[in-house]
Amino acid sequence: MPKIEFEIMYDENGLVWEWLPVTVEFCNKEMSTISDLSISLNLDPKSDASLERTTQIKTASNFESKLVSSSVLNHPLPNIAQGEKQSFKFFIKTLTAATRKFLLKISYKCEIDIMYKNAVCPTEFSKVFSVTSKIPFQVTHELLSMQFSPLATVAKKEKFLVVPKIKCTSHVPIKFTNSSISLGSHVISDGENLSQVSDVELSEGECATDCFCVSTGKDASNGSSVSLGHYLLFWKRAEEDAPAVSVSIALPSITVEDWGIWVDVDLPPQGVVRTPLTIAYEIKNTSIHVQELSVSMHVSDAFMFSGHKEVRLRILPGWHECVTYTLYPLLAGYVQLPRLTISMETNTNTSASESLDNFILRILPSHLFIMPQEKASKCRSRYLFKSCCLCNLILGIETEVPFIIIEE
Repeated sequence: MPKIEFEIMYDENGLVWEWLPVTVEFCNKEMSTISDLSISLNLDPKSDASLERTTQIKTASNFESKLVSSSVLNHPLPNIAQGEKQSFKFFIKTLTAATRKFLLKISYKCEIDIMYKNAVCPTEFSKVFSVTSKIPFQVTHELLSMQFSPLATVAKKEKFLVVPKIKCTSHVPIKFTNSSISLGSHVISDGENLSQVSDVELSEGECATDCFCVSTGKDASNGSSVSLGHYLLFWKRAEEDAPAVSVSIALPSITVEDWGIWVDVDLPPQGVVRTPLTIAYEIKNTSIHVQELSVSMHVSDAFMFSGHKEVRLRILPGWHECVTYTLYPLLAGYVQLPRLTISMETNTNTSASESLDNFILRILPSHLFIMPQEKASKCRSRYLFKSCCLCNLILGIETEVPFIIIEE
């Protein structure tokens, strides 16, 4: 009968994708030193064969190895003297949500006294334990314009936001160490996209939101569906020293549209009431055809403006035209700008015109912050106090009477 005591310490409720630590502690209760000690961990042979492909087991010593396996067999351990204790750690990773049974097997040799003679006795025993894995979080995605409105289509080179939303479903707090985005071949990053969830801890039911600014490349064809790539999330249990793991989540696709024009705007960051400001629209022809356009500036209650209320342009391929307006703000606050509309003279399709209007509204700023005028400086008063001694001839008493001189 084996006289070695051992205890398996682990969380019965594991999380999918994590490296769950399983610690085995030994205590030698035999009458002699234990030798040829080895330990094995694998799925219970009675388990479903499909679980073997979604289960990985490593030891602490070979954790950095790229080789993965669903079992660790006959791993050697040092000898344990009588009464001594020793511990060994496994790491289990599950790729699907399910309940798995694992078989832990320990074998060793020890000397026993039989009829006043020492004999080497090989000993082996095993124990079955189970781990139930659950999905730790759910990730959904939103595609938003730069004005934070939902997007169904984007134009070539148009900037837009990829917004992953994370909801924690784990029974224990989890910590996100980093996140990034791996973009598709027709998508480029706009500037340095830093993680918004780095070092964020979530408990069950809590949510976090990430955000990345991207744009489609010039080589994306009109009407094509472009794959945005993958969202990479690095996380671990908040209370464990286990290493962080990465999860790759596919991003949605988006349809690319090409209207053959692009509009850039040169606008100051803010304005002042009753102080003129200049706004310039640079309209580019990105197609291979001559574009005949009608540009209109709509009347606004918040601004007066000077410039062409309606102008017709003929732009050659690869060229651009600039339309400039002088705005005169009438109201203070976050004020809506006068609306600029562009229509193609060669296109009489109403639905296409509406789509072009939506495209123009999406890529142009809609509001500008207008500050109130500085109040007129108040007249400053300077008070000069001068004392003089007056003699009250009637009472015969000296008094000090202040004189006040006011200068404006």
